[in-house]
Amino acid sequence: MTVAGQDARRDAAHHQVLESGRRRVGCAVEQLWVLYLGLDGGADLFTLEAFLHGACALPPAEQDILANVINEELDDRCRAAQVPYLVTLGAADTRRDPLTVIDELFGRPSPGSAGPG
Repeated sequence: MTVAGQDARRDAAHHQVLESGRRRVGCAVEQLWVLYLGLDGGADLFTLEAFLHGACALPPAEQDILANVINEELDDRCRAAQVPYLVTLGAADTRRDPLTVIDELFGRPSPGSAGPG
C-alpha cells in the first residue's frame, strides 16, 4: 500500500474517532466549532460537520486542533466526575525543612542539630 493510501485510511478512521469523542462529550457540532475557532481552527461549520460525517477531508493540523478541543472537553467532564480523597497527599508534614529531610536521609547532621563532638 502506498503512503498516500495509508494516510487516506488513517484519515478515514480518524474522523470516526473524533465524531465518537464529540458524542461522548455530548457537545453539539456548533458548540464544538466555536471551541475549535477559539484554538485558531480554520474550517467553517459546514466543513467541520461534513468532516465529522466522513463527507470531506480536513488537513491534519486542523484535525489536531479538533482533537485538542475534544480532549479538553473530555478532561473537563471527567475531572468533574472524580471522587475525592480522604487525605490530601503530601499534606502530612509540610512544616519540615526539605534540606533537613535530605540530610536525615543521608545520615548527615542538619544545621541547627548537635553535630558529632
